[in-house]
Amino acid sequence: MRPILLGALVVMCTAVAPTATLTAQRVVVGIGGGALIPAGDYGANDKVGWHVLGLAEVRPSALPVSLRVDATHSRTTHQGGVGGASKLDGVTGDLVRYGRLPRALGGFYLVGGVGLYHVRVDVTGFSSAFETKVAFNGGVGVLAATRAARMFWEARFISVRTSGGTTSFIPISAGVSFGLN
Repeated sequence: MRPILLGALVVMCTAVAPTATLTAQRVVVGIGGGALIPAGDYGANDKVGWHVLGLAEVRPSALPVSLRVDATHSRTTHQGGVGGASKLDGVTGDLVRYGRLPRALGGFYLVGGVGLYHVRVDVTGFSSAFETKVAFNGGVGVLAATRAARMFWEARFISVRTSGGTTSFIPISAGVSFGLN
């Protein structure tokens, strides 16, 4: 009986504790897209492709960083007359640290985190190969703010720990984000 009461007390305390800071948080959502530049072995086999992304970000007032979740879909085609494409779908959890630019209406930010990517390689005339693996990323971005929205441009280096090596690439993104509160 005591463990059940103790567990209930812990659940109630953790459920109530965030409500005091919830009003001091800012929630941002955004969309974007751009070029995807394959690197390393992936770059030797595939051409520059494209990607789209969606993001949600929470900026707790008590922390110097924001917490961001990105979802991406990417596609590149093979080089050297080989038919087919590579598709990468991923979700990452990131920390974002913002800074100001002197005499500017915007700023810059550093972003980095970890997530999961589903990598699928299709080659015409052969079966597909795919796997879902851990990915690490880091990058930098700049932003310009207006009253209703913020425009952002960012570049990252993402490395997916696929079997037999890594699948690395550089997405260069442009997009827009909106505050929900």
